[in-house]
Amino acid sequence: MEIYATLCFLGSTILIGLIFLAASIRIVPKGKRMLVYRLGRYIGEKSPGIAILIPIIDRGVLKDLDSNRTDE
Repeated sequence: MEIYATLCFLGSTILIGLIFLAASIRIVPKGKRMLVYRLGRYIGEKSPGIAILIPIIDRGVLKDLDSNRTDE
């Protein structure tokens, strides 16, 4: 009976870890930047590619790099 409790605890820990890992990976598309805010404070930008954020603590906001360009 004790081994079932241990396996259940281990399985749930692994499942929660995988959920947090999947939530932390973000993909920044080409032509955009991700502004990163940690607990509401701006901490920097992430370039196009894969960005890893801390779930619940970090928030990423995509910014279009072409928005400042004027077409004539």
